[in-house]
Amino acid sequence: KDKQKQYQKDWHLKRAYRLTPKQVHRMLIKQGGLCAICKIDFASTNRGYFIDHCHKTNKNRGLLCDNCNKALGFLAEDKTTLKNAIAYLEYYE
Repeated sequence: KDKQKQYQKDWHLKRAYRLTPKQVHRMLIKQGGLCAICKIDFASTNRGYFIDHCHKTNKNRGLLCDNCNKALGFLAEDKTTLKNAIAYLEYYE
């Protein structure tokens, strides 16, 4: 069962993101085991990491925690909306 689960994970990586487990491991090392946005240690989360990619170009960007991955998705990866959110937070500091 463990081999089958690992095969399915590896197959999903290749199909969805065109990545091998070794490439993902290199990304993890390059980021120091931390989320590219909030810098939380993936080892301290129960959800691990998510591969972030641009939905327009399908290019992989990095590894994110669950919260940061969802935040980008909920804001439709829109830079203007993200800038507006920052301005909003700064206004109410």
